[in-house]
Amino acid sequence: MGFKLQKQYRWPNHDYSDNGWYFVTICTKSKEDNLGMLFPVLMIFLLNYLILEKL
Repeated sequence: MGFKLQKQYRWPNHDYSDNGWYFVTICTKSKEDNLGMLFPVLMIFLLNYLILEKL
């Protein structure tokens, strides 16, 4: 059985080791809604980080 070829979504010649914001896509098996509690927690964490960063 061979490997399936995947489309490359990275920009050529871009240094992804630099600091910055990146878009992340999260997929779940059979489109199950098992990440419902994760995103509010992440948003609270992000807002607190942004507030503390300004101090």
